[in-house]
Amino acid sequence: MEILNLAEITVEVSALILFISLIRALFRKKSNPNVRYFLWLFVALRVLLPFKLDFAVEMPDNWNLIPFPGPEQEPAYETGGNSGQNSGQTEIQGMVADEITISGLSGTSSEGASATEPRTESFPVKAFFSLIWLCGVLLMTLYVALNNTQLRRTLQANRKKIRNLPGGLSLYAMHGYNCLAGILSPGIYVDIDGLKEPAVVKNVICHELQHYRVRDNYWQFLRVLCLIVQWHNPLMWWAYSASKRDCESACDARAVRGMSREERYGYGRSLLSVLECTAQKRQNIGFQTSMGTGKKVISERIQRIVKWEPEKRTALSTGIILLTGVACVLSFSSVHAETGRMEKR
Repeated sequence: MEILNLAEITVEVSALILFISLIRALFRKKSNPNVRYFLWLFVALRVLLPFKLDFAVEMPDNWNLIPFPGPEQEPAYETGGNSGQNSGQTEIQGMVADEITISGLSGTSSEGASATEPRTESFPVKAFFSLIWLCGVLLMTLYVALNNTQLRRTLQANRKKIRNLPGGLSLYAMHGYNCLAGILSPGIYVDIDGLKEPAVVKNVICHELQHYRVRDNYWQFLRVLCLIVQWHNPLMWWAYSASKRDCESACDARAVRGMSREERYGYGRSLLSVLECTAQKRQNIGFQTSMGTGKKVISERIQRIVKWEPEKRTALSTGIILLTGVACVLSFSSVHAETGRMEKR
């Protein structure tokens, strides 16, 4: 097992994000939204597990059966006085080589003396950038903690409990908030006064229940953790936003499954009501929730909901997951060949 440095992890995470982005673009209209959302798990694994498995393939010493032609050697003649002359020259060359070797080992030459002089160390670039990265991680952690603390205090001070939903999940009435929030003690918050219509409130609760059933509040925490670790990577910020959009699309696909066309239209109108209700009060949504999508994203979600069709491309979805999994496994492993016995690389 080989622990990677920050630069290697950043390069591999960026390559994996680009690969997943390509897969999402190619199969956006043909794959299940839940499959596209699941692909971001591979990025989280690459970010949070900073090591590479090192596999060595042992090869026999004589694996190369075809000899490569070497430099032509002059034939040695053993006739007459030439042989004695050649042997004398060989002996003299050997004595000179031994003398050079001994002088080099003893350090009497000028080159050997200069090699023993102390070298001036260059500026520690690696340590400098590592310190900057660590400071960024600490600042990001502090910002997220303060943001979530402020959100939790706001919710606890202004919420009003309505009842308990199936599974022990609490339902709260909260002005300006329509989301699932909380990690250890999650709850669903609905702006009943702002949404007004009971059908809209029902669709919002159904949507947030779908988030809770797949534990999207834990996935949100995992996204934030990856963003903290890779705060210096612009592609990680894009992946954070894209994974939140895929999270909402996957939740919509689960919520409208089994609905009629009229019910899907009503569900789409509910999203518009949530957007209007959210725009009236610019609240602190924190990092505990995936709430806060814009008009363009809501418009795309409504179009997919209205044109939604049951996904039956199981083979395609399985192939996409396996292809991305193979790419992730390749980023986790390093294979090299060694001749003879196994040696540490």
